[in-house]
Amino acid sequence: MVALDDERFGLFRVWENPEDGDEPFATLTDRDTALLAAAFLPLVARTRSFSTHPADDAPGRPVLYRDGRAVGRLHFSDPELTEALDLADGLARSPASIASFLEAAGAAAPELAGKILVRRS
Repeated sequence: MVALDDERFGLFRVWENPEDGDEPFATLTDRDTALLAAAFLPLVARTRSFSTHPADDAPGRPVLYRDGRAVGRLHFSDPELTEALDLADGLARSPASIASFLEAAGAAAPELAGKILVRRS
């Protein structure tokens, strides 16, 4: 994410650079929205980790797979949950995306998240 001259924020993919004349993938007027978009843009283009397939032994209860390995069953097909798991998996694997996400959450979020992590460990 790059602050533009006109109070907007440009969203650039990793291989794009405004100094090289590249146009932004998106322009946003709200900084927090731009940070969220910066956190998730690299994640939507990656290979999906999660998928579902119909269960042979329990019709209507799809099997949930992660990287080709069965990890559970859903009561009903839920493509939104599968997509959310994919994005969460990508977020968990990308320190740069986590940083943008936490920055978008506000100044207190990293401190509070740190306290929660300390209590859990």
